[in-house]
Amino acid sequence: MLNTLIPLADYNLLFAVGAAGICTINMLIAVRIICRAAMVSGRSRTKRLLFAAAVAGNGVWATHFIAMLGCPHSFSTLYRLLPTLLSFIVATGLFLPAWRNEIQTSNRSLSPATALYMTLAVGGMHYIGIFAINIRDVLVNMPAYHIVISILPGFILFYIGTIFLRREKGAKRSLAALWWLLAVCCLHFLGMPQKMQAAD
Repeated sequence: MLNTLIPLADYNLLFAVGAAGICTINMLIAVRIICRAAMVSGRSRTKRLLFAAAVAGNGVWATHFIAMLGCPHSFSTLYRLLPTLLSFIVATGLFLPAWRNEIQTSNRSLSPATALYMTLAVGGMHYIGIFAINIRDVLVNMPAYHIVISILPGFILFYIGTIFLRREKGAKRSLAALWWLLAVCCLHFLGMPQKMQAAD
């Protein structure tokens, strides 16, 4: 697995720290909005869920592309417009059913549905974002196990975060955001290809 990842020595960690900081803030905000959405109904709930989806979607999308700036030769990398926009839409669009499902789920439930939606949102955004790079065969040359290795730990961490959110009370529920941060970072950095051949 290790030879499929970008070497750590070649990566600018300042961008990773910045991306993680943005993701942390957005996930903390999303948790608070979700908790407030659960206390209201009707249009107020819908507005809060939409806002929470926008916050989370923007957060993980920004996290991905800021983290990509830390890769070697990132400032000379070009991105195709449509896949880049699609990656944003997927992230924001799939967080909405995730949050809707979560506030409708019992605090004692062990349902993994919310974590599954979150994994699809972040994983879909990530790999569409990789595809958006103007690089030939960047995903074609990535082995299937590489994708599984990034998706599975991300799902587990998202799931732990949702269980934490359901079981904790008060301000402690915000700690769920830290599990979600780990999930996003895990999925991103384990899902980065090492060798990318420039397009002709």
